[in-house]
Amino acid sequence: MNRPALVEKINTLFDQNEFEQTLFYLEQLIECDGETENILDFKFYILTRLEKHQEALVSALKLEEISARKSPWHCLKIAEACLGMGKIDESLAWIEKAILERHFKRCDVFDNKPFDLIREDKRLRQLIERARENIGLEKPVQDFTVSLLGGSEFTLSSLRGQVVLIDFWDTDCPPCIKEMPTLKKLYTEFKDQGFEIIGISLDTKKSDTEKFVLENDLQWKICSTGKGFLDETADQFQIEATPSTWLIDKKGILRFYQIKGQALSDAVQLLLAEKSRELKCHGEYCTL
Repeated sequence: MNRPALVEKINTLFDQNEFEQTLFYLEQLIECDGETENILDFKFYILTRLEKHQEALVSALKLEEISARKSPWHCLKIAEACLGMGKIDESLAWIEKAILERHFKRCDVFDNKPFDLIREDKRLRQLIERARENIGLEKPVQDFTVSLLGGSEFTLSSLRGQVVLIDFWDTDCPPCIKEMPTLKKLYTEFKDQGFEIIGISLDTKKSDTEKFVLENDLQWKICSTGKGFLDETADQFQIEATPSTWLIDKKGILRFYQIKGQALSDAVQLLLAEKSRELKCHGEYCTL
């Protein structure tokens, strides 16, 4: 079976939840391509669905070893596999690495079933609190400058006095695409009331972003370096997954993180209605 047919076979079996057969053909793809990051990530997912936790751990450790960009998600995959084998201490050590060393923020992940075994563990609760601190809620957002599609430069602090949504996204992210109608509606409704969006695409091809923006008539400020998660602004915000949304008030303070849909609309309206608060400047980013 040639490679395109093999990939199609794997995708078809996966869509049918035929995980054993998916794994069988995935091993053949590994013979063709070797153990790439994408393949190891997919293999880990299949093995966890099959509850083959020891093999899943091997894949996760290999993924951590070969990846050029050391991600907290690798640590969490290892932690999940360890939990599947009942290795609580080892799992917590990897979760600690994800949060303390790699600045993991997505606390909602720990609500998922793989972490049921340690849900009430005091050590996990303490680590989740540290993850929340990593977000930086109620703190000034560090300034940045990017080149927008079309070539003009944009600096975040130029929007002082407006409510700003920073949206990290990419065209291969289904949840990002699903949220676009909400963003279009929000922008249309509130752009003349002091609301702005800066979309930072983490596509690995700038042309993919340009095509999507044109086809979907996105009117807000959008930049794309084509560097994926190695993008400088993504690195500044320590983005490890898309979508990632940061809602900033008129003073440049991060007020909401990772909200969407009606919750995002409500938050935008709340911040637009706020009057300026008397605050002193502090840190590198003055909020007055």
